Amino acid sequence: MRRELQYSWLHDHNTGMPTSSAPSEDVPQRPDIIDGFERKSVALLDYVNNLEEQLDELRASYEHKEARLLADRSALESELSQRLSRLLSDKKALEEKVLQSHEHHSRIQKTLLVEERKRQSSEEAAKMLKLDENAAQELLRSERSHCKELEEKISNLKEQIKNKDYNYNRLKLKDEREKLKLEEDMSVLKKKVSLGWILGCLSEVYLRLDDKTKDEKRDEVISDLVKNLERPLDLEAVGNKVQQILNVCLSPSSHRKKHFTSSKQVLDDDTLLGSSADLDFDSLGDVASSSMDNCKPCRLMRSALEHEHTHHSEKIGSSS
Repeated sequence: MRRELQYSWLHDHNTGMPTSSAPSEDVPQRPDIIDGFERKSVALLDYVNNLEEQLDELRASYEHKEARLLADRSALESELSQRLSRLLSDKKALEEKVLQSHEHHSRIQKTLLVEERKRQSSEEAAKMLKLDENAAQELLRSERSHCKELEEKISNLKEQIKNKDYNYNRLKLKDEREKLKLEEDMSVLKKKVSLGWILGCLSEVYLRLDDKTKDEKRDEVISDLVKNLERPLDLEAVGNKVQQILNVCLSPSSHRKKHFTSSKQVLDDDTLLGSSADLDFDSLGDVASSSMDNCKPCRLMRSALEHEHTHHSEKIGSSS
């Protein structure tokens, strides 16, 4: 049927007109045309058969290829599914890794932030320490300068103390020399005053005595007193001796000999020869005041002694 259709088609194609509509003048040439057409048709049929065979071969090859492609497709699909499952698992693993990496990154960021804060705090602490160090150095420099000033003040004070010690020692030596001089002057003055006082007291006795035998005793007593003036005097002994002499002068003539004899004995044994006590002029005046009030030379000597005593006391007080 297909070949018949092909044959009719080829015939129409070759003649270019339908078979029923052929003109009447071409009828005598129809066998030649038919023969040519048949030949062409046979060739065309062979060609079509070849084409059909080729088409069948192509179809078979196509079906084979399609089957192979389907098998490849199924294999590829299975492989794709495997790979997809693998990729999904890898994706999950990667997502987990990414999540872990994000967590790790966040931890690292936090750690870095903490480290940055620590670094900033350490830098601030370093700055503060530097400022404190500068302040400490400044304070140290000020303290050193203050120490130098204090050392200079101490050296100046030591120098002043040294000078004051030197001046004090110099003044002390001067005072000691003046004191020794005053003591020597006082010693000489005491001797002079004692001698003057005794001579003044005895002058009254001398004026009242007329007996030559008693003059010898009086001279002996006076010479003994003068000899003992070189030694330190005892106030009480001198006062007693003077009182005895005055009593002898004022007593009756029957008792004068007895008093002169006892006076000489007292003078020989008196502590006047070995005593080291100083002469107290006020006490001496108190002891002999009753007898000296009636004696003009004694009153004059007493006033002179009081004047000298006051003068030397003031001099000693001013030097100390």
